[in-house]
Amino acid sequence: MLGEFGYRVIEAVDGEEAASKFRENRDDIKLVILDVVMPKKNGKEARDLIASLDPAVKILFLSATAPMSSARRASTPVPKTSS
Repeated sequence: MLGEFGYRVIEAVDGEEAASKFRENRDDIKLVILDVVMPKKNGKEARDLIASLDPAVKILFLSATAPMSSARRASTPVPKTSS
């Protein structure tokens, strides 16, 4: 989606690859967007590696995983009201 607005997007499939791609492209990267939950290295672990390479880099965390309480609320049936 960001690519459609003219941004160059460098994708990674996991936290380890994200840190590696940052290392390779750090002079061109202005913002890192990380998922909190990723394979190999989670968002915090990837952030720690990336920040060790460039402490001033801006990092935004996102998550597609709903907290358990939200998931429970979403799956709780709503009782029907009588008319």
